[in-house]
Amino acid sequence: MSRKSRQARPRSRADRQTEPSAYDRTTITIPRQLKARMKAAGERVNWSAVASEAFEAWLSEHANKEQPMPELPDKDDAIERLRRLQNEPEARHAGTTGRAYVLGQHWAMADAHPVELQRLEEFCAGPLLEGTWEDLKTRFSDRRKIKKLFRDFTAWVLGHKDRLHSTEEAKLYPADVEQVRRQVKPFWEERVGVEVIPGKDYGPEFLSDFSAGALAFWDEAKDKL
Repeated sequence: MSRKSRQARPRSRADRQTEPSAYDRTTITIPRQLKARMKAAGERVNWSAVASEAFEAWLSEHANKEQPMPELPDKDDAIERLRRLQNEPEARHAGTTGRAYVLGQHWAMADAHPVELQRLEEFCAGPLLEGTWEDLKTRFSDRRKIKKLFRDFTAWVLGHKDRLHSTEEAKLYPADVEQVRRQVKPFWEERVGVEVIPGKDYGPEFLSDFSAGALAFWDEAKDKL
């Protein structure tokens, strides 16, 4: 067979199977009623294309949800803000965004109430966030434990200490889990400004650095109030 004939030979099924594909197959779960409506719409609809467009639209809207890290306020202005709040009731202010240490510092300077910073200091004096990052990762080795740590941390800072009680192992357990859990997401997203998914991209080391940033400012500010 000539070289030209070999080049013109149609691709075999084996050839096509070894070539890389630009597509991946996946499985999704949808409501039974929706499946029935799709079936009634006819077989000519390319549901894979419809789903791909929906996925693209969602990613375009949410991919860059977080804002750039803001500049820290002037320290004298931040201390003056805490001084004004010292004798006022706690308020829910809109927060800004950042990462770990700087995020915690910015929250303390721009959003936190003095009482919340006192509670944070109390929480960090306990055993839950002690140790190195490796120690924390070992102690909080699964997502369930990490989610609980975030819930307990947030509940303590927001003043729900009366709903928590200690065990001999120095672990904290909310007495009213659902009521406390509902306040975790608004605290991080609305006041701190970051979409936190505990156990996925955020672990105990994030809380440790967040606390360190907030307390670095609080240590300097509290004696000047």
